[in-house]
Parts: sequence; structure tokens; C-alpha cells
Amino acid sequence: QYKTARYSPDGQFIALGAQDLLHADNALLGIARVIRTDSQTEVLRIKGFPKEVSVAWKPDGKAIAMTSNNELRVVSIDGSTLFKYILTDKNEKQWFLGSPAWNRDGSVLAVGARFGRIILFDTQTWTLSLIAFTNCGCGAVSPHFSPDDKVVGAGSFLIRSPEGIVQATLNASADVRMGQQFRDQWLARIEPLCQSGQLTASACYKARTAIEEGHTSEYPDLLAFLLNEISLEEFLKRFNG
Repeated sequence: QYKTARYSPDGQFIALGAQDLLHADNALLGIARVIRTDSQTEVLRIKGFPKEVSVAWKPDGKAIAMTSNNELRVVSIDGSTLFKYILTDKNEKQWFLGSPAWNRDGSVLAVGARFGRIILFDTQTWTLSLIAFTNCGCGAVSPHFSPDDKVVGAGSFLIRSPEGIVQATLNASADVRMGQQFRDQWLARIEPLCQSGQLTASACYKARTAIEEGHTSEYPDLLAFLLNEISLEEFLKRFNG
């Protein structure tokens, strides 16, 4: 039962994401396969994913990103694991990860997640920035980069925004590898409010924790303020309440 099929950039291989229907205990575990297009021979098989697998080739054809349920793996064409990431929240609950997508030069890997989030990984260091783009309670399942790599968007399986699209404009500078940029910027906006007493101690703790751990989308008023959608006065009134 195949979910995705993606050709390598040079067309020599096809990567398949599927469920393993032949597991001994009849559990539907995920599996990824890579097959040569000329001979139809299998050159790589990766097992042990929790569910069906989505795949995406790195633009240079040297690696494949694979997501399944709450797990991301980046695997070299020779089968070695370059990176593995399992998404959980602070209460150790498993969270959904959507399909992966690379930017044009392969320096950034995007993965959609729940609550309107897109996770961006710097593929040189594998540091990440977990950023909430809207205040929708949606799941971003298929991220994609714009041709100039400055915008990343994702279709949502639960539509609560007018267009049903989760989209964010990335930093317009040359450094699209975001690291902690938004997180630091957002903390810098909150700290003066805490120091001046405009935010209560409990509100400060909640805001700091949400920003540092990437949970801002769970607090629509906080996120709306950080995205300049509501005024400072309105934010203080709502968030201190």
C-alpha cells in the first residue's frame, strides 16, 4: 500500500513510501523503498516506521527525507541515517508530522506539523526553528517553498483560515536558515513587558515557555500580538486576564 512515489532529481531512482503489510504480527508498519528505474531492482529498503511513509529527495539526489507519524529520518542513498527526529510535546504526547520538502539548494528542510506549524531544519547543523505561522488549529501536511525560498506554505487537512492555507513569509535576508531567529525576536518583544510589570508573572511565564518551546499557536492572543495582528493594549487586556 504505497502513499508516495518520488523520482530522484536525475531520474535514475524512484523512492516509495508505504505500509508494510507483511509484518509478522499483522501491524501496518511503515516502510520506504528505493528502486532503480532502468532495472526495476531495489537498492534500498528502510523499515521500522510507525505508520505509512512520505518521502522527498534532496535536490542533489544524495539523500531522502522520510516522515511517518511523528518521526522524521533523513537517509543517505547508501542507507546510512544522517538525521533522526521524533516530535513530542512537553507532556510527551506524540504529534503528527506531515510531508517533508527541501528548498532549492537543500540547505533547509521543512516539515509540516500540527497547530499550523512548519518546522524548518538547517541541514548543515540540523538545528531547528519550530514556528507557528497562524492562530488556526490546523495541521500543515504538505509544505512547499516558493521559487525564491522566501515563503513556505502548506495545505491543511483542517481548514479554519479563509484560504485553507498556512503560509509564512521567511526572513527576506539571504539567511533563510532561521535557527532561533523568530524565537529570539519574539522573546525580545515579551521581556520588556515582563520587566515593566505590564504582563503578570504568570502571563510572562506562559509567554516565555510558549515561545521557547514552540507552542505559541496554543495561545492565539499571544501569537496574534507577535504577528502584529492585535495592538499591545488589546494583547495585555486579553493575555493578563
